[in-house]
Amino acid sequence: MQLGVATGALSIASQVAALRQLNSGWSANFGGFEYSYYRKLATIFAAAVVSSPTGVLLDMTSRAYYSDKTFPKELQKGYKNWLDAFKRIPFEEGPYYLFKNTFPLYVKHIFGPFTAFFCFDFMIDKVSVLWRTTNMPVLPLVLSCALFGTYLGAVFTYPFAVTAREMVHLWPKKGGDPFGGNYRKAAV
Repeated sequence: MQLGVATGALSIASQVAALRQLNSGWSANFGGFEYSYYRKLATIFAAAVVSSPTGVLLDMTSRAYYSDKTFPKELQKGYKNWLDAFKRIPFEEGPYYLFKNTFPLYVKHIFGPFTAFFCFDFMIDKVSVLWRTTNMPVLPLVLSCALFGTYLGAVFTYPFAVTAREMVHLWPKKGGDPFGGNYRKAAV
C-alpha cells in the first residue's frame, strides 16, 4: 500500500509533471492533425530522463526492504515497513546506496515512460477524430489510449526489469554466493 501510494505520488506524478512542463507549447491546436510530431520526441525523452531518478529510488528502496527479510538475523537491518526503509537507508547506508549499480533500472525508468507517453500522445492524435466528428464519449477513448501506451511501455521495459532483477540483485543466492550471503563483504 505504501509503495503503491509513493509510486503514484512521486514517480508517476513527477513523470507527468515533467512531461507537461517540457511538452507544453509543442502540441497542435485541438482538432488539427499534428504533422510535426517528431518535435515532441526530444521533450518526451527529456521528461523521462528528468523524472527517472524518483522511480529508481523507489525501486531500490523496495528491493532493499524485501531483501532485508532474506538475510540472517545478524545481518538484517530490521526495516519495519517500506516507508521505514525509505527513511532510514539514506542516513544509515548513504544516499549513494540507492543508486549504486542501477543502470538497468535507469534504462527501465527512462524508456518505460518514454514509450507510454509517446504511444499515448500518438494514439490520442489518431483517435481524436472519433470524438470530434461523432457523439463518442471522450473518457473511454482516452482510457484505451492510456491503457495501450502503458501496455507497450511495460512490454518494452520487461527485459530491462529482468536484467535489473538478475544484475542488481540484493538477494543472497544459495550455493552461488562466494560471500556467504554477507553483503557487507561483497561491498568491500
